[in-house]
Amino acid sequence: MDIPFLTEQFSLSAWVKNALEEDYVIFALDNLPHADRAVLWGETRRYGIELRYEFQ
Repeated sequence: MDIPFLTEQFSLSAWVKNALEEDYVIFALDNLPHADRAVLWGETRRYGIELRYEFQ
């Protein structure tokens, strides 16, 4: 069934962040008195689907 308004107002997209699940450091503090190193790691793998409806 062909519904013309669906092609102009709906969009579907899929996305992936850090697809290879690589470890990476965003921020690090070295030489702390109570610890050797404090590290803030990057995000793990994330993925999703987005359905968007646009209207006027």
